[in-house]
Amino acid sequence: MIYRILLFFAGLLLTTNGIMFSIINISYLQVEYSFNEYLFLLFKRFETWLIPIGIAMMIMACFAKFKIFQKTII
Repeated sequence: MIYRILLFFAGLLLTTNGIMFSIINISYLQVEYSFNEYLFLLFKRFETWLIPIGIAMMIMACFAKFKIFQKTII
């Protein structure tokens, strides 16, 4: 159970970090960038890709059935 909690919090941390950098990069819209150039800038930066990675980690923590985490009866 602790593995799921740690995986969820790691995903939450990555998602929050990615969203924070995406919001910080909104300042580029004021400096003669069009919206399409802004989207291109976001998708080529690594910080933006932390959002789907973090969301995938949170979904795995909630819904995946890991055989490693199940208790075995010996």
